[in-house]
Amino acid sequence: MSSNVSEGVVQMGKLLVHIAENGHSFELDCDEHTLVEAVQQFIESVSGINFNDQLLLCLEMKLESERPLSVYKLPSDGREVFLFNKARMRSNSIPPEPEQVEILEIADPPSPSSSHNPHPLDDASDPALKALPSYERQFRYHYQCGNAIYSSTRAKYETCERLLRELEVQERALEIARGNLDHFYRMILQNYMDFMKRYSQQHWSHNNLLVNFGRDIEKLRSCKLLPALQTANCKCLLDFVKEDNLRKSVEDCWSSHRQFDNKVSEFKQEFGELKHNAGLLFSSKASFFIRDLELTIKEHQRYFNEQKSIMQALSKDVNMVKKLVDDCLTSQLTSSLRPHDAVSALGPMYDGHDKNYLPKMQSCDRTISSLLDFCKDKKDEMNIYVHHYMQKIAYIQYTIKDARNKFSVFTEAMKRQNDQFEH
Repeated sequence: MSSNVSEGVVQMGKLLVHIAENGHSFELDCDEHTLVEAVQQFIESVSGINFNDQLLLCLEMKLESERPLSVYKLPSDGREVFLFNKARMRSNSIPPEPEQVEILEIADPPSPSSSHNPHPLDDASDPALKALPSYERQFRYHYQCGNAIYSSTRAKYETCERLLRELEVQERALEIARGNLDHFYRMILQNYMDFMKRYSQQHWSHNNLLVNFGRDIEKLRSCKLLPALQTANCKCLLDFVKEDNLRKSVEDCWSSHRQFDNKVSEFKQEFGELKHNAGLLFSSKASFFIRDLELTIKEHQRYFNEQKSIMQALSKDVNMVKKLVDDCLTSQLTSSLRPHDAVSALGPMYDGHDKNYLPKMQSCDRTISSLLDFCKDKKDEMNIYVHHYMQKIAYIQYTIKDARNKFSVFTEAMKRQNDQFEH
């Protein structure tokens, strides 16, 4: 995905793209001249998320397909790009299925056999000498069994750490989405407050005119003209206006006033729901159980460390018995350590492997298996949480857009109503 440029210094680097819905991450080589469109095509090929359903955000900036990465100061260390799947944000999209976590099965080692791994001492006439290579095979077998358990445990523990990293990615993705929404929410909230201030002032002014209409009519009626100015049809100021027409205009103004008041009341209720939903969304965070999970995984490190210690002990025992066998084979045993003594010493060690070391390793493996099941459950919960969270964000965005459109309609209605009252 790199570009060849003959002039100037091209900023090369790796772009890290995180998928919000599952926390998976992809890294791609690119440079500042790479178009966002090329990044989207790559992401579609590796994640299966349709090009048109991709919403890319870096910090609070939306990445536009036709622009180069340089517009967003990318690629750059410390700057992550988060991809949100718009198809998942629709109200009718189904929640994600439980995530499939594959753990490589570690095969058990073959049972020790002299036919598969013959040794010169297998044919020794001395039973003690003959037993030594058998012990070596058994000790090596125990080490291989332990290593298979250890490898399995390590794979499970590393998967737990990976799932935790994905949860942390999803947490950061929600922070980005929340920050992006908060920007628009603050704008619409300010617009709402400005509108309500203007509306309240106009509503009070118009309401005052309508409520006092009867009183004002009586004032005009009581205001008599000078006798020299009076005529048969004009004896007071009220006679200079068409009272019936004026009363009809007032009725129309009352009707318009009430209708608009009702509309604004409905809008206030709708906006109240928007504020309530936004408040719940902004206060809802998944960090508490992510921190708990992180602590739990760290606490389980000791089981993994215990296996490491056992593996070191098993390796040491294998090396020791191999040396004994080799010394017997080359007749280098000292007078103080005869084959029978060596066999007598190896017996309890062998039992210790069988009854202590390997069962402990298996117990640790079962504990880490339970941890992995717990991590998978948390990951599935988080995937569902992110799914519903993003749906809520999409709904609030829709509500904000609808409110913005209503501001335009209400502003025009206020102007018309004001004109009606002035005339």
